[in-house]
Order: sequence, then C-alpha cells, then structure tokens
Amino acid sequence: MSKQNRYSLIIMVFGAFFGILCSTLMNVALPTFMKVFGVSSGTVQWISNGYTLVNAIMIPVSAYLTKKFTFRSLFIFFASIFLIGTVFGALAPNFLTLIIGRMIQAIGAGMMMPLVNSLAIRYAQPGKKGAVMGIVGLAFNFSPIIGPTLSGVILNYFSWRYLFILVLPFIIIDLIMAVTALPKIPTNQAPKFNVEGLMTVSFGLLGLLWSFSNVSQYSIESMTV
Repeated sequence: MSKQNRYSLIIMVFGAFFGILCSTLMNVALPTFMKVFGVSSGTVQWISNGYTLVNAIMIPVSAYLTKKFTFRSLFIFFASIFLIGTVFGALAPNFLTLIIGRMIQAIGAGMMMPLVNSLAIRYAQPGKKGAVMGIVGLAFNFSPIIGPTLSGVILNYFSWRYLFILVLPFIIIDLIMAVTALPKIPTNQAPKFNVEGLMTVSFGLLGLLWSFSNVSQYSIESMTV
C-alpha cells in the first residue's frame, strides 16, 4: 500500500471509529431518554433500533456506491451526513427529532465502515492484506467496547446532549483532513443498482426490528409482533 493510500486509510478509519462508537454510545443512556422525553421502554429502543436498521441498509448499498464513485467523494459526502445527524441529535428538542438525528447519523456511519474495508482490501499488498485488515478490525472492535463506559462517564457529569457534542470536534477535524488530503482515486466501473433487492432487504429488516421491539409489550400471536 502506497504512502498516499495509507494516509487515506488512517483518515477513513478515524471517521468510521466514531461512527461505530455512536452505535453503542446511546445504550447506557436509554433510561435517561425515557425520563427526559417521557417515552416507554419499547419506544426508546428505536434510538438503537433505528440506527441499526439504517446502518444495515447502507452496507449493501455501499457495494454499488464504491464502484460508482471515488473514495474521496463518498467519504466526504457521508462524513458530512454523519456530522449533520450529530448536530440534529445534540440540538434535539423532542424525541422524534432525536430519532431522526440518529438515523441521519447511521446513513453516514453505515457508508464509512465499508469504505474503509474496501480501501484496505483493494490497495493493500497481497502479502499484507491480513495485517492491514487486522489493524482495521482492532480499531473497529475497540470502539463499541468503550462506548458504554464512555457514555456512563459522560452521563455522570454532563447532560445527555454531550453524547453528541463530544463527537462533533473529532468529525469536523476528520472532515477537514479528508477535504485537504484524500486523493481522487478514479473508478472505471458501471454497476447496476438492484432496487428490488434493496426494497426487500429494507422492509424485511424493518419488519424484524418492529417485531422484536414490540414482543415485550404484546403477545407473540398479535399482528403487531
């Protein structure tokens, strides 16, 4: 892997790290959100479920986008979306806005993670692909582990809004680095987009998450489940 590609990978891993961190950062805060917004345990789960749903949908979409557009344009665009979602969450006046902010975050995070893997696999030297993927995996596995602990510390001393606010400066720094330093690596592919497949996956995942979210409140035979 060239020096330029290594630097690109570092920038992308840094951004994706916070995307994955945000997936578990909110788990400890669910009781806080229930108290602040006056919602039930089933409803508050959508802070995590909505993020997971959108994140899961974006991963298969990334296979098409990485073949259609450059790594630079994709990372800058979706890191910006992640930043917008984080701002939405930090300023959320109600629970619905908070959910929307989380889903916007997930759009960005769901694309940044596959970008890192694609870059590592495509440009790492044949004998070093395993080592590169191991380093990437270490960063990705570390972030969800520290998420709940970090969340507990933040909630102990600050408002729940700081779960979003403290992420903002790092994403802004990463975006500036991406704009100034990421190279334009061209792509010459023209893939076809499977609209029917995306719709099937999206509604299937939505149905599964909706069912599991309601199983604690309704009987297993109910149509809601």
